[in-house]
Amino acid sequence: MIVVNNRKSMQEATIRVGGCDITSKISLKQLRVITDNKLSFKSHVDYVCKRAATAIAVLSRVMANSSSVCSSKRRLLASVVVSIPRYGDPVWVSALSANFNVRKLKSTQSPMCLRGISAYRTVSREAACVSAAMMPSKLLVEEDEECYALRGTGNARSNIKAVTVAKL
Repeated sequence: MIVVNNRKSMQEATIRVGGCDITSKISLKQLRVITDNKLSFKSHVDYVCKRAATAIAVLSRVMANSSSVCSSKRRLLASVVVSIPRYGDPVWVSALSANFNVRKLKSTQSPMCLRGISAYRTVSREAACVSAAMMPSKLLVEEDEECYALRGTGNARSNIKAVTVAKL
């Protein structure tokens, strides 16, 4: 149980159900989406970025810059890592109104772009994303939210994808 409020101090509540006390917590994890008491989803963004960073570390061992892994396999492995933060994004897209959450997503995507093109870490994030043909995480999350809002509409994904590409 969480008590949702916008105050700086945490509000705590206890409910007794069948002789068992349930005390409120700061955050609640349901279906791998972490909701906090201020509905800022900061803890969720931290969680998914940590999971993606772990996956990047594992895949970096598989596809080192000096290895002969072809670009199509690199792109496939990169898409796996990019999909980790996108899980449940129509729910937590409001977290992108805070700049620190956007920076966190960008910093997580950057190493995967570098691995995707076999580049060194001195290459800029934007150049790596363009060379790897990967969309910025913020645009992907916003695209998923629009697709969720227009679910059931024919060709919604392709129309929204065209609008997202035009934003670049």
